[in-house]
Amino acid sequence: SIHFSISDVEQEESGAEIGHLNAITSIGASSKHGGNKIGKFGVGFKSVFQYTDTPHIEDDNFSFHIVDFIVPEEEEPVVSDRKCGETLFSIPFRNPAVAFGEIVEKLKVLNKPLLFLHSLNSIKWDSHDGQVGFYTKESTVGRMFGNTEYAFVVRHWNCNNETGVEYLHNFSRNLSPLNGDAQMGTVAFLSDEKGRLLISKMRENAFCFFSTKERTDLNMIVHAPFLLTDSREGIKRGEEWNRYLIDQLARLAADSVEYLCQIGDHYRAPIIDDNLFDLVPMDRSCFFKKEKDGYVPISPFHPFYDRFVEKLSTGRVFLSADGSYVDRVHTRYATDKALIPLFPTDKYAEMTKNVAELSKSWTFLSLYEDADAGHNARLHNILSYIHDNGLISTLVTHDTIVDGLNGDFMKCQDLDWLKDFYAYLISHGELLEKKGAVIRNKPFILCSDGSVAAPYQPDGSSALFLSGGMENKFLSV
Repeated sequence: SIHFSISDVEQEESGAEIGHLNAITSIGASSKHGGNKIGKFGVGFKSVFQYTDTPHIEDDNFSFHIVDFIVPEEEEPVVSDRKCGETLFSIPFRNPAVAFGEIVEKLKVLNKPLLFLHSLNSIKWDSHDGQVGFYTKESTVGRMFGNTEYAFVVRHWNCNNETGVEYLHNFSRNLSPLNGDAQMGTVAFLSDEKGRLLISKMRENAFCFFSTKERTDLNMIVHAPFLLTDSREGIKRGEEWNRYLIDQLARLAADSVEYLCQIGDHYRAPIIDDNLFDLVPMDRSCFFKKEKDGYVPISPFHPFYDRFVEKLSTGRVFLSADGSYVDRVHTRYATDKALIPLFPTDKYAEMTKNVAELSKSWTFLSLYEDADAGHNARLHNILSYIHDNGLISTLVTHDTIVDGLNGDFMKCQDLDWLKDFYAYLISHGELLEKKGAVIRNKPFILCSDGSVAAPYQPDGSSALFLSGGMENKFLSV
């Protein structure tokens, strides 16, 4: 929708607006303002000279070609399929055989070329040998979370009838609200069609509108208007602006996890559960090096580690057994998963005589070992991270349950629950079989006379009997 403009070269020194035509046919000039715009100085367009000597450009206002890199020469419009309002770039190849193959192969594998562009929503290409392809982007859901814009983005691509589709949760925010120009940053999370997160093992490099070669070690895609090296492949180190952007992106990423919780809550289909720990940058060694005086950053993206620690310390991001999200002050974790159905929150609070437990919920519901060694290694890392950062408010172990057992509590339980509890103890025979175990002398067995007794006497002998239906003085079950 923007057409080529031209400005008076005599006025350039005075700070007047520089025309587009002037910018792409000069060195060091730009029609774009602000230090962090993509496309400064026309370097991007000059890359076409890798393949051509005389690019042709035609729009509603001008028809010209460029020679000697910077000299524009006006020409008559060529007969083409250009429609009114469109701009046509024609790039005759200097070496067609080489250029054609390289460009077609690159067009086939562009990495998310539209995802972080504000105006462009589709790319379509075809070649004279019959190859065709396209990339498209559309947002199907839009919503604001304070100053953060959310969109559910669908990407389609096609190459010679081989199609693909990708779904992403995108969160965008103006990272520099005090600056005159909006400097938008985005964090994106891969998902399936229904919005459920897909944690990719292929971690994306950082984006500055297009993919760079800057490694992030993050399980999310991040974009910001970084100051890049001249090759546009890396982020300039030591730049205060880049440090600022990364810290703001880290804040956005941490906030976005809480927004994903709210989105899942709204649709009654949780997006964040214990997969939270697939998103969280947990491996400190990716971002810091430990030295005798503490941890020293080794990655420009180290703020992500710290910002997520802060978010998990304050945010309601932990999915509980009742389907709600709680903060770390209201989490409860059982080292044995079988304890959770036995002791719902009200029963656990009753047994421990701790009313504060009524406001807490069972969380981390899937963090238990199974037969897969890889799963268990990952589980160990997650639990270490959880413990190191104090994310469990109440830790419930077998010893916790044993300490809480008392006669008054057991008398109030119905027979079905008691049978379930006894079955649990039988399945964990090691709790009772070890001589000297505290539980052997704890009152938890309901007797036929309504009392509650311990299964063993202090000397280790049996204290209870099965009733034979006869009247006697022995305690019987």
